Amino acid sequence: MVASDGAPQWLDREEVRAGKPTGDDISRLVRRGFGLRKFVPPVLPGAANALMMLTANPSADFAQIAELVRSDMGIAGRILELANSPLYMTGDPIASIEQAISRLGATVLGELAAVVSLEIAVFDHPGYHRALMEVRNHCVAVARLAEAVCEELHIQNQWIPIAGLFHDCGIAASLVLIATAYGDDTPPLEEAWDELDRVHAKAGWHVVKAWGVPEPVAEIVKGHHDLSGQGEVKRAQAVICVADMLAAEGASAIRGEAPVVPDTIDLRTFGEACALLELGESALRGLRLDAEDFVASFD
Repeated sequence: MVASDGAPQWLDREEVRAGKPTGDDISRLVRRGFGLRKFVPPVLPGAANALMMLTANPSADFAQIAELVRSDMGIAGRILELANSPLYMTGDPIASIEQAISRLGATVLGELAAVVSLEIAVFDHPGYHRALMEVRNHCVAVARLAEAVCEELHIQNQWIPIAGLFHDCGIAASLVLIATAYGDDTPPLEEAWDELDRVHAKAGWHVVKAWGVPEPVAEIVKGHHDLSGQGEVKRAQAVICVADMLAAEGASAIRGEAPVVPDTIDLRTFGEACALLELGESALRGLRLDAEDFVASFD
């Protein structure tokens, strides 16, 4: 809920001061929003509308629907949440988009898309439009690169592609929250970035938990910058870490400029991830070419 002055209603009035916010203001807002789990994760209505049209087409197949769903982390999250809800849950929790689509069916997906397309809150805001679109495209590229890393290393883990799609949803959600709260006083991205860098992985964990995504995915998202998991979760975090860095490098190489949203995977963690996966230079060269191809598809 949002008050008439633009600030979320669950915030105390003193928490959104008039004028330019400080780093402490931004920190308090983001931590309170996700700490209290009051922030409702947004979705993109454009993809929802496309999904609604596709599911209404009798000649559309599940592969086409799955590809569209994978292109948007918000819609993917809502579909997984619904497929794992008591209304549709018939067995073990579902983690793959294909399983969720099969369980729900085209009719339910179309109805869900219609509801989503009418929602007001979206992963976009005029104050951070370019950054938010870049985050969205980056997440799709990371998901595809994560699949390429898994194929290269013969890793079979159903959670990894979804974790790649959602890995930076905490950045997008935090930016929408900040812009909604501060309106005309929304700070430039560079002024908000230090706090986003610190909290976005944990914020992403809150978002995917709110979507009802299985716990392994949430843990991969939370630790993709510090490889803090154990066993297969840590290995999956390493895959996302590598894909994250390669996607950022690919964006810079293709566009010839630094991304609007800075890359925050440090070289030490990247090296640790490569060592954990036993990923050599020859494989990395091929994956870097894949990264440039993926990024170029968005330009």
